[in-house]
Amino acid sequence: MSAALISVEDIDPLEVFTNDGVKPIIEAIRDKATDFEADASTVKGRKEIASMAAKVSRSKTFLDGIGKELVADWKAKAKVVDISRRTIRDELDKLKEEIRKPLTDWEAEEQARADRLSAEIAKIESLGSDLSGCSSEDLSQRLEAATAWVISPELDGYYKDKAELAKYKSIDAIKQAIEALKVEAERIEAERKRVEQEQKDREEAIRKEAEAKAKAEAEQKAEQERKQQQEELQRAKEAEAKAKADAEKARQDERDRIEAEAKARKALQDKREADDEHRRVVISVASASLCEKISLNQDVAMAIVKAIADGEIKHLKVEF
Repeated sequence: MSAALISVEDIDPLEVFTNDGVKPIIEAIRDKATDFEADASTVKGRKEIASMAAKVSRSKTFLDGIGKELVADWKAKAKVVDISRRTIRDELDKLKEEIRKPLTDWEAEEQARADRLSAEIAKIESLGSDLSGCSSEDLSQRLEAATAWVISPELDGYYKDKAELAKYKSIDAIKQAIEALKVEAERIEAERKRVEQEQKDREEAIRKEAEAKAKAEAEQKAEQERKQQQEELQRAKEAEAKAKADAEKARQDERDRIEAEAKARKALQDKREADDEHRRVVISVASASLCEKISLNQDVAMAIVKAIADGEIKHLKVEF
């Protein structure tokens, strides 16, 4: 018997290990391994059985070695194939980038151009945005800049239409904001004039009332003085015989009385002027404080405080 139940000449390794060629080989080995009779009760028979089992084992080792060599060859070839595949991928990727470069460069330039155009349009759009809180001067500067803005020749097609629309909207928004400021300024000025006129009317009424009162008091006082003079004249006539000392004393008393009355009138006038000055100072201080707290026009603040001081605003008053 040979060392194995099959030899290399009997098989095609590629056929055995592909195309399901293993089963026929195993069957052939099985047929050879079982095609003998041995008596296990004898020494010879037992040796024959052990020898056949060893041949089956060697056949296994032989076939497994052939398969291992075949796989090693395949792995070496696969490695070469993988290297070629990697070379193909790298070189063709480079070739693809080389072939596509003009298109890639064009796309990059177009994107850069689109970014520039969008930024240019954003400038004109920004002039007509966030207008609340802008002063009249700021709005005028924005309107001048928006009106003077010239559409770049690079802005064509869609971007040109978008730029023209953005310019129109910005100019329109700025003009509306300017008109709104103008209307508000006119309203404030009209209100200021109304309050000022009301204050003048009140002051004129107070002045006329004071003049009328002063005139009535003067007439009453004059009448009283005339009566008193008549009475004194009558008494003088009746007391003509009185001594010169009594007459002089009477004249001195009269002078003292007139001087006292003059002093009283002056004191009354001084008090009235002091009260008026105190009132003016209080109103001035209050209006200045009001301007500081809520940023009002001085004339408007003054008119408001005067209205409160005159009791024209319910539930509010000024402490003098």
